[in-house]
Amino acid sequence: MTDIVANMLTKIKNADLQKQNEVLIQVNGLLKEILLVLKEEKYIKDYELTKTTRGEFAKVTLAGKINYCASIKPRSPFNKQNYIWWEQRYLLAKDLGRIILSTSRGIITHIQAKQKGIGGIVVAVVY
Repeated sequence: MTDIVANMLTKIKNADLQKQNEVLIQVNGLLKEILLVLKEEKYIKDYELTKTTRGEFAKVTLAGKINYCASIKPRSPFNKQNYIWWEQRYLLAKDLGRIILSTSRGIITHIQAKQKGIGGIVVAVVY
């Protein structure tokens, strides 16, 4: 079994490092939500969804702002009580980069989770 989140983030990171403008990625519901978070946080410029007989694909337009992105394994709980621990473990500095979480309210960043006072499951990190 493959980690689809890790595959997507690796394709985006490698294309960004090679200074490519676009990358084509096969997506599902979870990956579309992660792309939306990356777009809202301005790590990617935009993405365009296309349906084919082989599935749904996203043509991602890169912004050239990603230094590092990765899937977090194992998927660990992100509690309200340990925000600081997660930030110190995965981010270079406070609020430099984003931890992407899966919560009961959808896929959001750790900053949005702090503001809403909710926890979730850590999915990925990007900076």
